[in-house]
Amino acid sequence: MSEESQNNSNSATHAVFFAEKISHPENMLKNMLCSLKENYQHVQHAFIVATFELDEHWLQKKQNLKVTYQVLFDTHNRNFYIPSFVIQPVLSLIIENCIQSLGREEKIQEQDTNNLIPITVYFNHFLFNNIKNDFEKKEKQKVCIKPKEFFFFEPVFIPKPWGQEIWFTGVEKRGVSKVFTHENPASSLPLPWVFSCYPQGLLGQEHKEKNLTLVKILDPIADEVYGDLYYELHTEKNEVYVVTDIATDFGKIKFGINPEKLNEYSSNINEFKIHFQNAIHEYESVRRKIDKIFDQYREENQIPLNEPIASEQIKAWSARLPENLILEEKEKRVLMDSFAGYIHLTIGDVIRVPTLVPHALQHGVKVIEFQTPTYERMIISFAQKVLTQPYWDTAKAFDKMKILPPQKTTLEILVENEDYCEERVCSFQEFQSSRFKLKSQKTVMLKPSLSYRLLFHVHGNLHLSTQETEKIEVLTGRCIFLPPHNNYFLTSKTEVTFLICTPN
Repeated sequence: MSEESQNNSNSATHAVFFAEKISHPENMLKNMLCSLKENYQHVQHAFIVATFELDEHWLQKKQNLKVTYQVLFDTHNRNFYIPSFVIQPVLSLIIENCIQSLGREEKIQEQDTNNLIPITVYFNHFLFNNIKNDFEKKEKQKVCIKPKEFFFFEPVFIPKPWGQEIWFTGVEKRGVSKVFTHENPASSLPLPWVFSCYPQGLLGQEHKEKNLTLVKILDPIADEVYGDLYYELHTEKNEVYVVTDIATDFGKIKFGINPEKLNEYSSNINEFKIHFQNAIHEYESVRRKIDKIFDQYREENQIPLNEPIASEQIKAWSARLPENLILEEKEKRVLMDSFAGYIHLTIGDVIRVPTLVPHALQHGVKVIEFQTPTYERMIISFAQKVLTQPYWDTAKAFDKMKILPPQKTTLEILVENEDYCEERVCSFQEFQSSRFKLKSQKTVMLKPSLSYRLLFHVHGNLHLSTQETEKIEVLTGRCIFLPPHNNYFLTSKTEVTFLICTPN
């Protein structure tokens, strides 16, 4: 570097950094912030523009992305920070910056020491202003991500044989949730794009390489049998349900085993399991006869064999079945279900579902669910065709199943005062959750934490604000991402209920 170039870099108050084909955007960003502090003390405002390839393995493809970080100097703390960034898809990882004839003295070659990625630094005023103007347009369009500010999840709706799942933090082949700022609900970005740009800044040090806690709504139809979920268990995944609506006269969940049925076998667990498993196998045999007939109807109507079908259509097909097959299906289903336990539910009930406990939410019961972000399960039985796999996991599940009677979840009160009540919803190894009930015209502050938090608004007129953001009304049913290291103020206009979920 020439002496003139060195003098220019030491006196410049603005700069632009370009990096192409990087593997870890945030690692590069950390290195560049250190370089700014050590080598470019006069810079007050900069932009770091980088391209990278995101492996969208859930879609079996690669996505080229460009991220532009705005960098400002905090004169109070004498440090650089990232107030906002913009992420967008690109066709090529080669940055087209339209630089034709910049003087050599206005650019310097840097290097990301961890990844040996060349980084070009420009001090050209024209280039800086072009990028700044483009960034400001994005700010006016309200599409910038501010790492210190909350943002909303845009859910994806997944059809099921029994109804639908509504995913707020799901990333899978069947659907990918998105995020948007409170300033611009009309412009959303796929969740993985945003978190891949700034994982530690958004998720916290301990969770930067982990998936978000999975948040979704289970929304079964109100039809008996047709709206009943899979009877299943999990070996790794912990779940908790919060009941928000019941569309039938009474709600229930199939949970654990029927203790009265166990008594019929003198509490001999092995005998109980043998007869229970035999009942399931007998029902499965009938189920597969019916599914084979329905598959013929699917082909006649050009309906894919593994596509969910409306319950009205299934009912119409069922009416065409031989009467003896209809009676046999019902008789064996009732016998099979007599081995299972049930919990009757009301709105507001909480059901913790630990690993290895068989369970199946029943028709018409709508719940918010927090769960470990894994997708494993063992299907024990189902009163419809299973669309996601060609087999049931009954034998494997019975080898691991916990034989427990159904028991309602009772909540521990953590805080109760004249403003609000906080109850512990769950405390699993992977995450914990609380339910807050605020009285009208009250405010509760969530203090800064080292990890992100997820807020789900259940009921009432709620407003959310930070020290930088004025009160924003939160609609019922919204799920919100709360980054770490910030205060959040939740104010009730009426009586309010919301849930907070925090990773452990």
